Amino acid sequence: MPNNQSLRLLQQKLKEKLGITPQFLKEKILPDWWNNNLYKNPAGYSQALAYITRYTGIPYDNLLEPEYDLVARIPGDQVTVRFKKNSNLTDAELNHARFLVENVARVTNLIFKKPYQNTRFQAKDIRQAILGTGEKWVSFSALLNWCWQNNIPVIPATVFPRGVRKMTASVIYRDAKPVIVLSKDTKSSASQLFYLAHELGHLFLGHVHDGQSLIDEKVELADVQISQQVGDRNAEEIEADRFAVELLTGNAKNGNAEKEFLSDRNLTVQELVDQAYKLAPKMKIDPGVIAMNYAYHKDFFLISSAALKIIEQNTDAIEIMRSCLQRNIPDEGVIEEDVGFILRLSQG
Repeated sequence: MPNNQSLRLLQQKLKEKLGITPQFLKEKILPDWWNNNLYKNPAGYSQALAYITRYTGIPYDNLLEPEYDLVARIPGDQVTVRFKKNSNLTDAELNHARFLVENVARVTNLIFKKPYQNTRFQAKDIRQAILGTGEKWVSFSALLNWCWQNNIPVIPATVFPRGVRKMTASVIYRDAKPVIVLSKDTKSSASQLFYLAHELGHLFLGHVHDGQSLIDEKVELADVQISQQVGDRNAEEIEADRFAVELLTGNAKNGNAEKEFLSDRNLTVQELVDQAYKLAPKMKIDPGVIAMNYAYHKDFFLISSAALKIIEQNTDAIEIMRSCLQRNIPDEGVIEEDVGFILRLSQG
């Protein structure tokens, strides 16, 4: 029969090895109906270990003997992890978050079993496909729908254990199926739209392959003019930015943005909002993207941020992702607890 000492030791090891706190274990790893009183009997304790194994990948037998070091791995996988991060940040600082999103992707592929057709889409092709459906511009919802239609799940995983350093976005490619995980806790659809387009750039430009994880610790919101000063940014990051910009704006050039993005004078918040709405249908560009672009041309981030709040005042990008995920859940062959695990990681 389990005792309090073995439970405390297990919780201690989970925190040390994966950053998983007892609170995160109960609220996010274990199912919604879980009650900690269930730990007190052998059947309940065994059931908890089974869920921990399923959603962390730690072997069940290893959990039975927590006095030994936990083996944190993705069962059956030999993977390559590539970190795209600030030069001052070590890989180890992102390992806890990386391990969580890799397991999110693994469970996602247990739910969504449709095969992925490994097609190298170009940015202009995706843009044309979306606009061809009657969309006014490439919006976040439209790009999400395109991804799901092409069997590329996009999962919001924004809630991590307290103290765990997390990434902005990731592409986890397993068993010939890529999963994009967006982890930035922002409701801004324009911001999440750029992150998603950037990760699609990594995928379709061949920066990540089957059996690999690509972890973007930080995704810079790119200027439509694409800076030629790479600095300490990886060349692949610049390529992914260019892919995203072409997808969202139709502009594939490196230095000659549409003149209408620029203004001869500094705009007020309301003027920027009005300008964004005026230009959006003409240029077929999301008004939020236009507002963000103004910030990077003029270095007026406060003005852009205030304009975005007006443009997106009724928008919740995380809820948009959750709804899209739920609409695509298969009618059969799905374990309810697996879906619950995925959804809980975007519930604050």
